[in-house]
Amino acid sequence: MSRRTKLIILGLFLVLLAIPAIYVALTWRISRPVHFRLMHLYPEEHQDEFGFRMVRMRVENTNSMPIHVYFVRLEFTGDTPELTMIPPGTIDPRHQKEAGTHAEAGAFILPPGRAILATASLQANLVKEAKQGRLSANYYALSQTQKQVSSVFNWLHDLCPAPWWSKFPTFEFPSGSAPVEVDAAFK
Repeated sequence: MSRRTKLIILGLFLVLLAIPAIYVALTWRISRPVHFRLMHLYPEEHQDEFGFRMVRMRVENTNSMPIHVYFVRLEFTGDTPELTMIPPGTIDPRHQKEAGTHAEAGAFILPPGRAILATASLQANLVKEAKQGRLSANYYALSQTQKQVSSVFNWLHDLCPAPWWSKFPTFEFPSGSAPVEVDAAFK
């Protein structure tokens, strides 16, 4: 085989290797924040035994790739009305009631460039402050690429003997924060 043919084959191999590497590099991080909007307050009979009211929230993915959201913690911006160890509100993917919300393996999936309606729980005595737009959302999410790589590492981890487990990286859930907007119809 001539030297020129070897260089052409090597060049093609490097180009084919670079394509997935560039894709992973471009889609690894969640580049833009997720948007949250309070849409509807359920009647008081939807209050749970812990004193939380159910609210409907619009959760919008502004990215061009799916995002797997594992947990959303609603916090008050500025001074909190009362100090408590329990967060003012949460969105838990395992407790979704809204139609069209796709949950899988403890996360709900936000389609690229679209919004879903999610059910959130909010402390009943703090609804008035929420109506004033004093909430922010802290969320824990993985991009589609991070989720796929994490799944491969988890699969390999399960196949290998225990002494090898320390060789595999663990994935921390990247967190993000965004203000929670309040819809005009939120009552």
